[in-house]
Amino acid sequence: MEQILHLLNEIPARAYILLGVNLLLFAFAGKLLSRFTTDAISEDQKNTRINAFRSVNSLCIVMIVLTNIFASNGGTSDISKAIRVLMILYAGFLANYLFAYVIHAKFGRRKEKQIIETYNSRVLKFLATILLALITFVACVQSLGLSGLLETGGQ
Repeated sequence: MEQILHLLNEIPARAYILLGVNLLLFAFAGKLLSRFTTDAISEDQKNTRINAFRSVNSLCIVMIVLTNIFASNGGTSDISKAIRVLMILYAGFLANYLFAYVIHAKFGRRKEKQIIETYNSRVLKFLATILLALITFVACVQSLGLSGLLETGGQ
């Protein structure tokens, strides 16, 4: 019992914040996905998306817990680096999904209850995806400790 309390005291506040956010995302997955989905989908597809979203959030919760367990046992290990990279990739994917929704809603054309893509919305979604992919790539490289690869090599 004393070891568990000691382990809980060593976990940083950002881990508790990440756990709270992931628990909220897990709890409100159905409402969030129905709010941020622009295309008309069947009930089975909706349930599949909700289950996939919840399983990824469950995986993130497990990753956060494992990362803090490995970090408390002796610094950064290869497993904790891999877990961080997976978390960064998930955050990039989630941000891309939300940006695509905002761009689609703002620059798409409304037709009855559906939003139709336009050339502007497609181009902006493409550019946003490229930008987020670059940001995610840089974050992954820095998380792995390879930030020297991002620096210029000329003298």
